[in-house]
Amino acid sequence: MLELLNMSFNGANFFASFLLVLVVLYWITVIMGVLDLNFLDVDVEIDMDADVEIEVDAETGVASSGDLSWLMFILRFLNIGRVPLMLWFSFFTLSLWFVQVSVNEIFGIESFLFGLLTLIPCIIGCAILAKFLTFPFVKMFASLEKESMSKDLTGSVGKVTLIDTEGKHGQAKVENNQNVHTIYIETKRGSSLIKGDSILVISFNKDQNTYLVEPYANA
Repeated sequence: MLELLNMSFNGANFFASFLLVLVVLYWITVIMGVLDLNFLDVDVEIDMDADVEIEVDAETGVASSGDLSWLMFILRFLNIGRVPLMLWFSFFTLSLWFVQVSVNEIFGIESFLFGLLTLIPCIIGCAILAKFLTFPFVKMFASLEKESMSKDLTGSVGKVTLIDTEGKHGQAKVENNQNVHTIYIETKRGSSLIKGDSILVISFNKDQNTYLVEPYANA
C-alpha cells in the first residue's frame, strides 16, 4: 500500500493523483449532502459561451459556425452534457490515474517532465475511454431529464445563448415550470436569430434532439 502511494505521488503521476484526490473529496461531499451530482454543470455552459465568444464578431454578436459545430460535436461525442459533468469527470480521472500510473511504472518514468510526455496521450485516450464507460448512464439520464422537463417544452419562452453565423442552429435557455433548461435549437425556415434574442418553442425533433423555435417579440 505504501509503495502504491509513493508511486502515485511521484513527479510523473502527481497530476493524475491530484485529480483523483479531488474526485474522492467531491464524492465524500455528495454522500454528506453538501454538493449534488449536477455540481459544475452550469459552469460548463458558461465556459462554452466563453470559448465561443472568442470568435464572436464585434458587430453582429454571433459565433463562427465551424467553431461552434466542432465544440458541440466534441462535447457530445465524449458524452459531456449527456451525463452529469462530475460523473463523466470521475470516470475520466479514475481511468487517467490507472493508465498513467501503469504506463509510467512499465517504462520506469518517475520525473515530472518525462511524465508530461505520457500525460497528454493518456488524457486523450482516457477521455475516449470515459465516453464508453458512461454509455450505460446516457439513456438513464436522458429519461430523467425528459421527465423533469414535463415531457414537452412546446410554448415555452427563452433566450438564445449560442448561435451560428447563419442564425439557424445553436443553444437557448428556456424556462418551464420555474425550471431553466438548456436546449439545442434550430429556427423555422425563413427566420434567423442572434445571441440574446427571445424565442418561442414550436416543436421537438426527437431524432435530432433539437427544438424548432421562432423569434418571440413579446417576451
